[in-house]
Amino acid sequence: MASNRTLICCAYSFGYGPAAKLLHLARRLAGEDFRLVFLGSGIAHELASRSRVFHDVIPAAPADRRTRDMLASGAGVLSLMDREFSAIALECGKPVFLVDSLLWMRDQLPAVFRDATRFFAQNFPGVELRLDEIGPNARLVGPIVGQRGPGQARNGSRFVVNLGGCEAPRSAVGDDPSYFDFVARGLFESDLLGEGTVVLGGSQCIRYLRSRYPGRGVEMISASHDDALNLMGQARCVLTSPGLTATLECFQLGVPTFFLPPQNFSQWWILATLRSRGLAPRSFHSDDVNPDLGIVEHMHEGGRLQRVREAIRQVAQGDRGKRIFRDSVMGLAAENLDELTRRQMTFFDSLGPDGTAQVVRELLELM
Repeated sequence: MASNRTLICCAYSFGYGPAAKLLHLARRLAGEDFRLVFLGSGIAHELASRSRVFHDVIPAAPADRRTRDMLASGAGVLSLMDREFSAIALECGKPVFLVDSLLWMRDQLPAVFRDATRFFAQNFPGVELRLDEIGPNARLVGPIVGQRGPGQARNGSRFVVNLGGCEAPRSAVGDDPSYFDFVARGLFESDLLGEGTVVLGGSQCIRYLRSRYPGRGVEMISASHDDALNLMGQARCVLTSPGLTATLECFQLGVPTFFLPPQNFSQWWILATLRSRGLAPRSFHSDDVNPDLGIVEHMHEGGRLQRVREAIRQVAQGDRGKRIFRDSVMGLAAENLDELTRRQMTFFDSLGPDGTAQVVRELLELM
């Protein structure tokens, strides 16, 4: 190992998922005498700043003048699906360890992923069809989650609704709150949310929901990653957005997990995959209202963000979608929680051994 022990960490700022995976990896690396420095912005910076695992959490954008100097000063970069910081680090001749959980749904592999010193692809159904694209520097790894075992699910009385980061580049709550209103109305009208319910979300989302739906007897909080995991692990059951990180975390914890409608393109196909395997009963998908919305697998990145936003807005503003979602939520109480938990944990185990340990082990060997 070189004398430089600074590892620069970054995560794609699109929901909490990439930053949450980074935190799982950083916790394992914290005992390896690294100086861990996070660079980033937006929702990723929000989650990183709530953790004590990094020595420094620095707000930064790729275009900032100091960014190149900071990347060049480190021994290497650990990147969770980020492209821009990673590309600059490669230009500076730094080793880049890039982790991706969405290879299975990509239209093509970004060049910076292929050029990384090591590219780690997290396993998920469909990824086996893409392995010939990733080259000799790639590794297929299991779920990138923490070291927690199954929690005390169902011993608690709390019901946890996890909206995830909810905020993405160029699509903040203030720009288009229709999804959040759709979900909140459906939950409140179902009478599912009551005393003891906790709603988790990004800070901007929670501020909006508190102002829009006050006095409901529901705790709405934007929490650290550790606190969110503790709440979900001790819940009777969780209703979560179908982001892949939160999904796998809940499955590993052994808490019965139900799913909110998808918020973006990756969640669109994650939920479709989970439904096809019987892992997401009573879930609502925009396809249930209109199967001809034009959202197809492996859509080109250039147009899919706006297309998905328009499709979700169309469904969220229609009476039929509101009715179907409310009815699906009201049916959750009829599910066999023990059987659901068994299926979800079996699926988690099928994805392979501890991916967090695999990534950390190879990073230490290559550094």
